Amino acid sequence: MRDLTGRGHEIIVLSPSSIDYERLVSRIPRMSYEVMKLERQNRLTALAGFGARVIDWMPDVELSQALLQVKMM
Repeated sequence: MRDLTGRGHEIIVLSPSSIDYERLVSRIPRMSYEVMKLERQNRLTALAGFGARVIDWMPDVELSQALLQVKMM
């Protein structure tokens, strides 16, 4: 990522979030859920730190709506 953005490439990461859905379906314990959520957020923050534009796509949002965020950025 760092190399690509350093060479002037624009990177957009559309990251689907399944953690909330998984918690509902598989009944993940709250502590495990919080750890997974924090780890995911740390990864997305790291990607943004490399210069990528990150869209956090929640499962209850249609793909077309998530992609609209790319145009707004």
